[in-house]
Amino acid sequence: MDERIPVNDLSEILVAGSRVPVTCLVRNLSQGGALIESALANLPDRFILTNHTRSKRMVCEVAWRKGRTIGVRFRSPPRDFAPSGS
Repeated sequence: MDERIPVNDLSEILVAGSRVPVTCLVRNLSQGGALIESALANLPDRFILTNHTRSKRMVCEVAWRKGRTIGVRFRSPPRDFAPSGS
């Protein structure tokens, strides 16, 4: 099992077909996934997570849900991105 590291990373969820990102916090990270607290409970099973704190972006798949808390598996390796305005 991957070691989970506690974090408090400001992030956004990008949903296919929507131009408006959903704000969230990543509460812990491992090499293969994350625990996310989202502003919305009804997210799709697959989305892009943009972690602004670490300047990383990855495709995620929901493993489990409990209200607005979501466990996800990474379906793509984290990729670096340039923050807006850089």
